[in-house]
Amino acid sequence: MKCPFDMKRIFFLTAALALLASGCKKPMPGIPVTDISVSPTEATMKEGGDPIHLNRTVTWQSSDTKVATVADGTVTAVSEGSATITASAGGKTATCRITVLAGFKAVDMGLSVQWANMDLGAAEAGDYGRYYAWGEVEADRGSYDQDTYKWGDYSSLSKYLPFTYNGRQDEKALLDEEDDAAHAELGGEWRMPTSEEVSELFATLEDGNYSWSVTEINGHVCRKITYLVNGNSILLPFSGYKFRNAAPEAGSRHVSWAADCVASSPYMSYVMNSFQSATRAGDLKEGASSQFRWYACTIRPVKGARRIPLSSLTIESTDVAVAENATFTPKVSIWPDNAADKTLKWESGDPEVASVDANGTVTAHKSGYTTIQCRHGALWSSFNLEVAPFGYGIYVKNELGWDKIWLVARIIDHSPFTGTPGLEPAGERDGYLFFPLDVSLMDQELRYKFINDKGGSTSEFRKANYSKQVIYQTLSK
Repeated sequence: MKCPFDMKRIFFLTAALALLASGCKKPMPGIPVTDISVSPTEATMKEGGDPIHLNRTVTWQSSDTKVATVADGTVTAVSEGSATITASAGGKTATCRITVLAGFKAVDMGLSVQWANMDLGAAEAGDYGRYYAWGEVEADRGSYDQDTYKWGDYSSLSKYLPFTYNGRQDEKALLDEEDDAAHAELGGEWRMPTSEEVSELFATLEDGNYSWSVTEINGHVCRKITYLVNGNSILLPFSGYKFRNAAPEAGSRHVSWAADCVASSPYMSYVMNSFQSATRAGDLKEGASSQFRWYACTIRPVKGARRIPLSSLTIESTDVAVAENATFTPKVSIWPDNAADKTLKWESGDPEVASVDANGTVTAHKSGYTTIQCRHGALWSSFNLEVAPFGYGIYVKNELGWDKIWLVARIIDHSPFTGTPGLEPAGERDGYLFFPLDVSLMDQELRYKFINDKGGSTSEFRKANYSKQVIYQTLSK
């Protein structure tokens, strides 16, 4: 396994006692110590790096054991910071100032995975890491475009095709371990994050347990995310990306790869995305956006068990009309079935027109228009909703030149039915009434009344066999 950072310099410090005879390994009994020194007087170490071995004939002490410890003459880096190592003998002292730089490590940010404190290949926190095309393990190989991409160009992709694309499909949306640069480099549970995990990190923007800021370290401007519960933080340097031989947006935007491609557009893969110029939550919440696979981005590894992400979700209805007070639950198709997390978050564009609960059940409140959306990480799907005044149906339009149109109504009870004059049910089957519509009336948008005068209860209408559009409506008792 390769070292995830450049090999550090190893400093060997020695405490020199002025009274020592040549070749003697410890002070001679009865002769006082007249001088002591440590050389060099400063040293730099890395977290997790090799220890520094010091002369064991001296008493040693660290000013901050949370930064560096010393025992039996061996100095060990513990965490980022500075500490003074003091050598003592015969009433004489000498010191060495130790500066510990952050090494590559996993950081507990209170999330489902631990995030690395720096990009893959970075020498220290804040530095730009190495650049990779998505699904390649070779870094910084020069020009990046379709002609140099390992898995083919836009029209001839050979791998990671969740659905049929240009006649090919392998049902893969998540990188295999051998194509995951973070796992290939670091091994164990280290890997590239999924778009779900990127979205989870960016959701902390609206969580009071986290702070977001822009800072500069080692000459690079970075996005800093701090978990206030334990004080841990990570830095996302604005390293941009590479296309051909150029590096657009370096210094202004952080772009690093996620491990899954966009199922509906497999030539695109998800990235973690943050702009330095962002000034509001909506800008930063881009979080998991997408990028062409053959571009080169950095990689921010995570550590944790490999989980299969949800790669596709679709609400089967695109346009829905309901009467006031109607309720319904739209059907959602998701893929793959074995995704580790299938949680959906529902939102209404205008809750006063229609609200939606955590289970996706929509309740219409007053006439108007809104959009109902469900979201999972970077995935989303939505449909348009019209709420009609109570007692009315929907607009019906003969845009496709249909020669026959039916409305189908689920029967609530068998009380007398009052509808639009001339619109009578043609029959009943399996608990449904069938209403034929006069095609001559379809040249303009028309509204049909389906409510009698005695009250209301929920039913359902749809265009039979002619559209995927599901139309919900109310019949009355």
